[in-house]
Amino acid sequence: MWKRKLNVFILVFIAAGIVCGSLLNLAEVATDVDATRIFNFGFYLFQTLNLVGSLFLSALKMIIIPVIFASIAYGLASMSKGTNVGRVIRRTIIYYLATTSLAVFIGLVLVNTFKPGDDARIISTVTQMLDSEQVSPEVRKKVSKARFQLRKEGLEGLTGVPLMFVKLKNLALSLMPSNVFAALSEGMFLPIIVFSIICGLTLLAIREQVPEIIVLLERMQKLFFTILSFIIATAPIGFFAIVCELCWTVGLEGISSIWLYAFAVIVGLAVHGLVILPLICKIFGARSPLTYAGQVKNALLMAFSTASSSATLPTTMNCVEKKAGISRDCTSFVLPLGATVNMDGTAIYESIALVTLMQAYAAAVGVMLDLSTIDLIVIFITVTLAAVGAAGVPGAGIFMLIMLMSTVPVGDRIGIPAHLIGLIIILDRPLDMLRTCLNVWGDTIGCAVVERVVKKSG
Repeated sequence: MWKRKLNVFILVFIAAGIVCGSLLNLAEVATDVDATRIFNFGFYLFQTLNLVGSLFLSALKMIIIPVIFASIAYGLASMSKGTNVGRVIRRTIIYYLATTSLAVFIGLVLVNTFKPGDDARIISTVTQMLDSEQVSPEVRKKVSKARFQLRKEGLEGLTGVPLMFVKLKNLALSLMPSNVFAALSEGMFLPIIVFSIICGLTLLAIREQVPEIIVLLERMQKLFFTILSFIIATAPIGFFAIVCELCWTVGLEGISSIWLYAFAVIVGLAVHGLVILPLICKIFGARSPLTYAGQVKNALLMAFSTASSSATLPTTMNCVEKKAGISRDCTSFVLPLGATVNMDGTAIYESIALVTLMQAYAAAVGVMLDLSTIDLIVIFITVTLAAVGAAGVPGAGIFMLIMLMSTVPVGDRIGIPAHLIGLIIILDRPLDMLRTCLNVWGDTIGCAVVERVVKKSG
């Protein structure tokens, strides 16, 4: 019964996690150790929830890299004879770049319409943060990591066109791994995808000579999906722990000052996910968006719960292939690629968050923020490149946002103080869940669009 009713149990446990976490937050149950308490109930419960949720996510991530490699390599190598592989690859990349660019455009329009950074409460909070030198350990760790990456990529001090050029150059260099085994061990998604495509295309050219390798890749795929089925059986418990911990941690006091920013992000996600992508699905994919959403709902639910498009990848492939009837020629290439480069939700979030922080910082220091058309174009291209290069794991958007913050001009100043990220980080996890859901929704629609290309070329 557990396996047959798994989807129902997942929804029930998520709802239970929301209720339990919210009650613990309202009751102000402490999550830290206090020597005056005989038994630190809150501390032990919080750590247990964190352990269960982390183990579940780690188990999902454990098979991400093998699934990406086996799926792309096998998918290309086993494509039906007569399929125009080059056309499939080109159309997939064009679709992902187009939808990501649309997402950034929507975000910039909304943030310049609502102007959440001009809200008096946000400006007051930013002013206090600039006056105070206190920075949480979580924010300090993220800022340190982002600064190291900026130095590593040679982006410090660059703005405008030079920044875009170097960022594009670094992105191109990252596509070709100098050591594929290091890329595999470090979870570097873009070089892994490129290596997988090279292997798949090579096997496609010589598949009559090496049929045993293609059979091996097929067996590997089956192995990984079997492992996944065991992990997914624990999903209700894992989701309960993750959602309960989230609702316990995020308090209402942190939301009140940035509600307009959160509202702008949610509107952007809704417009792209409920209007733009369904239209693309209907026009270019020739499918009913409502029917298609019902077929891939399990993948969307998984994406929302884990906030990781990469961890959701096996479930997404299973839904799109078995329930939506998309051919393996498409799913095994389009979805693994999309889990890394198609980040529509992240693009909307980063464009709105970046300009919001620019607006609030400018107001707090008394500088006039007058973004010209050139400035907006630079932000548009930079955010698009950042979204394409973002990893499909929880929290990757915040890391990329910190890097972007240090490169934007505000008046005659270059960059925004990195610790201001603390203003919006309290809502990062719930918004991350929503934008990951949009990322995966965009990936699945990409399969429907490319499927038509495969049929036409077959």
